[in-house]
Amino acid sequence: ANFTGGMDNIRTYRVLFPVFSIFGILLSLWVFAGTRERIFVPKNYVQRVSFFEGIRQLAGNGHFWLLSISQVLGGLRYCVDSIPNWYCFYVLDSNTMMGLSAIVMGTASVPGMLLAPMLAKTFGKKNVLIFGNLIRVAASVGMFFCLEHVVPLAVLMYVSKLAVGAEFVLTQSMIADIFDLQQWKTGKRLEGFIGQFNKFLIAGFGMLTGLIMPYFYQQYGLGTDYNVLREAEVHMPIFRALIVATTLSCLLSVIPLLFYRLTGRQQKQMMEELAARAAADNGGESA
Repeated sequence: ANFTGGMDNIRTYRVLFPVFSIFGILLSLWVFAGTRERIFVPKNYVQRVSFFEGIRQLAGNGHFWLLSISQVLGGLRYCVDSIPNWYCFYVLDSNTMMGLSAIVMGTASVPGMLLAPMLAKTFGKKNVLIFGNLIRVAASVGMFFCLEHVVPLAVLMYVSKLAVGAEFVLTQSMIADIFDLQQWKTGKRLEGFIGQFNKFLIAGFGMLTGLIMPYFYQQYGLGTDYNVLREAEVHMPIFRALIVATTLSCLLSVIPLLFYRLTGRQQKQMMEELAARAAADNGGESA
């Protein structure tokens, strides 16, 4: 971003952000173009559910609540992801290092995303999420004790991000499994309702958890002037607070997952039965 004046120049955000946003939109459209729906419903099936009927249906879906609670409790698990940029810009005082850090840290999510299907099939989606969070906890604890040592700190930051690379893919897949479970149990698909209600819960509680870190920022001297982060007595306690928040959030998010029982084998059996039901409702034709 040096040719636009650096990360503290408004031209950087006016030029580079729109460019990369457009690129991201085009990439998303390319991905969506190759997506194929994998649900089994009768050809004449039309989903209709009232709000209160949807709530009643969800009340008995324990897996939905376990996953949603895990996501809510994990709302602060990404706090340490703020450290690399702040560290490069305010501690190392280098736009170049900040750019390199963004590139390198960005690659950390790629292995998890690419390997997510294989990891889920081998170890189970729930187990991969739990293990990834625990690795992030271990890496975060290590960061707490090496904030003044750039190389080990950078390695631990990368490991921390690498550990949860598959999380988004697996979480969305588990939500889709919950759609199938709801249909298998009740004969109704509530993906629109379940998906929106899940986002409502996450966003609602996210507004509350979003107030936690700003409180600590103010306590340690960070207000509207971010240049104070150049001072060690300001950035060090803030970095440690971010690490503690991440550690506690990861540990808490694991607890509901320990009670999540839906396995890949059960999901496969459900899909086979749903396919058979749809074929029967269609007069023997596949859905």
